[in-house]
Amino acid sequence: MTGLAEGIGFFRTKWQQDNSADIQLHMLWILIGHTKKVDSRMVYNINPESWKPMEKAHEGKLGFSVMVTLLRPRSRGVLQLRSKDPRDQPIIDPKYFSAERDIDVYEEDGATSKVREGQY
Repeated sequence: MTGLAEGIGFFRTKWQQDNSADIQLHMLWILIGHTKKVDSRMVYNINPESWKPMEKAHEGKLGFSVMVTLLRPRSRGVLQLRSKDPRDQPIIDPKYFSAERDIDVYEEDGATSKVREGQY
């Protein structure tokens, strides 16, 4: 992802108990799905079925993207060995958003709505 992030912001939502940030925003100089030069599907691990509507909506348009990252997710994934053979790929299940609190933080109206309203 080197060279894509033009700005980064850190925010604390109402769910965070101390004064540290729990959301990071990445401002990118491209619309996700806008360019074929950067295969954002690979960079951001976006599901191909979810990708097509974004690609079509952004085709031929200029703009920027804002991506939200949870800094302190409560969801915990699983990493297991498939076998005793070290050449076998491990079984990885990230279990994204398996903790309800992660969804609450992600949908927090604070940082993400302020970006939509142009307050940052």
